[in-house]
Amino acid sequence: MKNTVPEIKVSYKSEIIDARVLSGTIATYQFLLNLYDIETIELKEEAFCLYLNRGNRLLGWYKLSSGGIHGTVIDIKLVLGIALKSASTMIILSHNHPSGRLIPSTQDKEITFKLRQAASLMDICLVDHMIVHPSGYFSFAEEGLL
Repeated sequence: MKNTVPEIKVSYKSEIIDARVLSGTIATYQFLLNLYDIETIELKEEAFCLYLNRGNRLLGWYKLSSGGIHGTVIDIKLVLGIALKSASTMIILSHNHPSGRLIPSTQDKEITFKLRQAASLMDICLVDHMIVHPSGYFSFAEEGLL
């Protein structure tokens, strides 16, 4: 009987065009804010992840999900799968609160804790989880919640 299970092939090719180094929370917030659609940022929640190397150089970003008024999905396996594929050593998670209320919910705290623990098993550092809105941001790192 012929093997019908497909072979998994992995390759890595670095194509860093923008050698951007994210230095500091304000610079990160400004970069993140540009990823969100300004016309819907106060309508629906979305989640993004930034992937960095050890020197804080941005390797890339990924839109994790687009949800509704009250929430969006953050899939830890997806976040970490992309981190491993891109050989990232650090990640920054971000989502918005359409209400403008920049206080993390219980669910925000839980996913941050779970992601931090899962990432640490693979020596990947969750640098920050930022809640963004045009009026400002909340940084888990700045508030000592990481």
